[in-house]
Amino acid sequence: MNSSLYILTICLSIVLLLPGCKREQPKSGSVAVPEARSVAVPEAQSVAVPVNNKVSATTTLLATIAANEETGSAEDPLARHATSEAEKKTAEMLIEMNQYGKGVAYISQHGNLVGVVHNGKRGKLYKELEPSSLTLSPDGQRVAYSAKVEDKWFVVVDGKEHGPFDDKGPPVFSPDSRHIAYEGQIGSTWHMFIDDKKGPGVPVSFQDKATFSGDSSRLLAVENVAGGIALNVTDLSFNRLGARKVRGVPVAVNPEKTRIAAVDIINNKQRVIEFSFSRPDIVKEGPLYDGVDNLAFNNDGTALTYMAGKGTDFYIVLNGKEELLPKGQFAPLLPVIRPDKKGVGLFIHGRDGAYLHQAFYNDGTAKNLYKEGADLTYSKDGSRHAYVAIKNERFLIVVNGKEGPVFDRVTLPKFSPDGKYLVYRARQKNKRFVVVADADGTILRQHPGYERVFETVFTPDGKSVGYGVKDGRKLIWKAEKLGE
Repeated sequence: MNSSLYILTICLSIVLLLPGCKREQPKSGSVAVPEARSVAVPEAQSVAVPVNNKVSATTTLLATIAANEETGSAEDPLARHATSEAEKKTAEMLIEMNQYGKGVAYISQHGNLVGVVHNGKRGKLYKELEPSSLTLSPDGQRVAYSAKVEDKWFVVVDGKEHGPFDDKGPPVFSPDSRHIAYEGQIGSTWHMFIDDKKGPGVPVSFQDKATFSGDSSRLLAVENVAGGIALNVTDLSFNRLGARKVRGVPVAVNPEKTRIAAVDIINNKQRVIEFSFSRPDIVKEGPLYDGVDNLAFNNDGTALTYMAGKGTDFYIVLNGKEELLPKGQFAPLLPVIRPDKKGVGLFIHGRDGAYLHQAFYNDGTAKNLYKEGADLTYSKDGSRHAYVAIKNERFLIVVNGKEGPVFDRVTLPKFSPDGKYLVYRARQKNKRFVVVADADGTILRQHPGYERVFETVFTPDGKSVGYGVKDGRKLIWKAEKLGE
């Protein structure tokens, strides 16, 4: 694997701010954004709890890969997701593990055919599947993917083929797992589909996959139109509740899927607009800058941060407050808002290396220099922060400036809900495993190694960590106590 965490953009100071560093503009269409229909918009709603969203606290065998379900090689379609030549030589199955430990799906090879196996049940075999389209529902009980039959595409949902389409977009399930949305091209026209309903036709594909609101009652579709993009919020019958045409990207949605932010361009100036799924008719407009990028919300959408430029100066903005940033090249990573919303952390790349910059709230941690830094996270009370760094071509976790041991690869540190533990995944000598450290980063235990280890998550009581593993032909959900 390449030692770099991410491919850095050399000319990136802030995307769209400097000549030669512009984002690719969306394809133009010939349709204007229609005005929003006069539909009564209810007051703000609380986010509904998704179905079966509690992390499994029990170790469970989710599936056993059959002997005739072989992994791919460098020459077959299953190797397309490999990120290095070394990985291509030992290309693995594409596996989607449910984030709560409730189910698993994978793509398997059968001679010249490929198929999806979901919770032990194999679906129809096809000559071609799109690996990146494989999607599990939040409760792990539903699956969707794209398959090609002759020269037409189908979106397969729970074994049922929807189509045919000339082209398609990625499927996405609602948080409650009851609905699915995807786009499909029929002739020269693109449509958004929600379950079995087909939305109005548009001449150009959508900007990205659709996003359901946190309560699963609404959908955000980002449509490419002449001169920019249209942010359309509809109900599940495609009744438009709010529409806003903007001329810039990106678009950000908070993790709980209650708020939306985007970049608009006015007379060659840029500003951020914000609105909610529940009241898309009420739009908050920020001040104008020469350029804006890297929009990021906190979990509940009560805080928004982004980078902005004025002339040759660059600022970090948090809920309308500005702080001048030191000179340097910014990594193409989103800033992270502290849990108390008092500050923002981001990595700045200069000539001598990369370091963590803490805007608005500096806890006094030394600015250690590394080749790269990423995966910044804070403890719930904000007293500690941790991130991944590269030093001498090796990876390590840094907690409040203190360096932990080095590994071949480290990713995604997470503090436990009570702040007592730090958990992350690591790789050493081709074995992947989970590491449990104390809040200062001192390793308490290293879990057994496996071929693959999926993202970690804490159980509802915060006393155990759950994660999926591939152990030979077994796909297992592991639940391990954090303490003794």
